[in-house]
Amino acid sequence: MTSINIPNSITSIGDSAFSGCVNIVSIEIPNSVTNIEKNAFIFGENITSITIPNSVTSIGNSAFIWCGNLTSINIPNSVTSIGEDAFDGCENLNTVKAPKDLDLSKTACFCEIIRY
Repeated sequence: MTSINIPNSITSIGDSAFSGCVNIVSIEIPNSVTNIEKNAFIFGENITSITIPNSVTSIGNSAFIWCGNLTSINIPNSVTSIGEDAFDGCENLNTVKAPKDLDLSKTACFCEIIRY
């Protein structure tokens, strides 16, 4: 399995839900999801694309840690909190698009941040 389409009945992506799923390349998160919990995609080393919908309000600690092939991510305006080390180990992450008032200081994101 290289892509995941999460069902509309899901409201939260739980702690370590896709931990170590190294074959996943892309993830489509439905509008029903409001939280991405800690370690949700930890060690998803081949993930290159994640779509975060406007329904998501929080992203937990280390949610995308060690997703080494993730190159860009768009964080919607609906996100009001993002946990520590959310992007730690994402060495190919070049661009993060994020709302201007969202605090990214503890996300371990060392890339270009485009504010909107």
